[in-house]
Amino acid sequence: MIEVGFEETHTTNDMFDFKIFESERIVGSARVKRMHGKIEDYWYLDDLQIHKKSRGKGYGTALLRHLINRLSEISPLPMRVHPAGGQQVMEDLFDSVSNLSDEEDKEQRMQVMQDMKDPSFWESQQLNQTTFNSDELKEWYRKRGFDIDDPDGKHLWHNL
Repeated sequence: MIEVGFEETHTTNDMFDFKIFESERIVGSARVKRMHGKIEDYWYLDDLQIHKKSRGKGYGTALLRHLINRLSEISPLPMRVHPAGGQQVMEDLFDSVSNLSDEEDKEQRMQVMQDMKDPSFWESQQLNQTTFNSDELKEWYRKRGFDIDDPDGKHLWHNL
């Protein structure tokens, strides 16, 4: 039987990092920020990433449920997500650095952050995207309770 565990890091008053483990190995992570909106505050799911080899096994759903439950205990605010190609780029980055040493990981992330400043980086990543397109990613979130469309057409909402 696979043993699943979670870890939460409270990085600031307004930001939380979550990790999901399978038998003590990290298989995914998520970052959520508390945003201060014009009308009310809300949680923003900045990214949710599951290692490619671990996808399709329910880890993403388990991590999402865990963070929703935990954040509803802290402050039951609505949650917003922007399912898009950029999120897939970050998932691919997670996959590429998950087996590196700490020093290699730091160097790789610094290089990627530098590369991300160039608009051509995002164009090439969008062309290389193979796992999800935005419509498939939107549907994945809709099935997990993000069923309110934002008027901008790009974001989905979940009421905690």
